[in-house]
Amino acid sequence: MIQGMEQLSKNIYTAAQVAELDRYAMDAFNIPGNVLIERAGEAAFQLIISNWPKCKQLLILCGTGLNAGDGFVIARLAAEQELLVRVLHLQTI
Repeated sequence: MIQGMEQLSKNIYTAAQVAELDRYAMDAFNIPGNVLIERAGEAAFQLIISNWPKCKQLLILCGTGLNAGDGFVIARLAAEQELLVRVLHLQTI
C-alpha cells in the first residue's frame, strides 16, 4: 500500500451523487458553486501535502464539468508553493 493511503476515505460516490450533494449545499446553505470548487480544491491539496510532504511535482488529470475546477484549484495552489505542476485536461472529442 502507498504510504498515507491507509488514512484515506474508502467511500466512493458517483458523479450524479456528487452533483446532488453540490446542489444541496448550494441551495440549503446558499454556497456559490465557485466557493465549493475552491474549498474542494484546497482540501484535496492539503490532503496531498499532509500525506506526501516531500512532494515536488504533481500530475493532475482533469475531466470535464465542474469537478475539473477542483483539479485546476489544486494546480494553482501547488504552483503557488513552487511545485512542478502538469495538468492534463481530458475530454471526449
